[in-house]
Amino acid sequence: MNIAFGGEMAPYLEPPRVLPVGTPGKTGRVRLGFELDGSGRSIMRDWERQAPLIVQQELYFDERMPDMPCVYILSSGGPNVDGDRYEQRFTVRRGACAHVSTGAATKIAEMRRNCSALVQQFDLEEDAYMEYLPEPTIPCRHARYVCDTTIRIAPSATLFYAEIYMSRR
Repeated sequence: MNIAFGGEMAPYLEPPRVLPVGTPGKTGRVRLGFELDGSGRSIMRDWERQAPLIVQQELYFDERMPDMPCVYILSSGGPNVDGDRYEQRFTVRRGACAHVSTGAATKIAEMRRNCSALVQQFDLEEDAYMEYLPEPTIPCRHARYVCDTTIRIAPSATLFYAEIYMSRR
């Protein structure tokens, strides 16, 4: 995972004292690929995941788009803490569609020495359609979080993309 830490995050790259960056459970990855099957229904053809990120089996519950798989990404690790690094890559192939969300809000815990980071990449081919609508991200007081998103989209494709950040009470 490549993310450039500069500017305002530079002072906060001291290694965490408990579990260093890269320790199992601190680096989560998800890679999902959607394509059409032989009948014209979109399916999740490829998926890879590394805990603490989990991918739920696709569901088909949208009455207006019954051939669109709806997939939830879950985290089994609790809130994001110092040194957590996550990567998400989504590919929607020609003519396919997908809805991706999270099962709950993402909480970003207070941090003392480092930061938490997410790198996302979206690749949509011709005539692809994707909705990426995760639940809110909630940073606690003194949280540090970097999200780096890359979108590659064909001119005929459609992406509904939203991120919501809420202050903690």
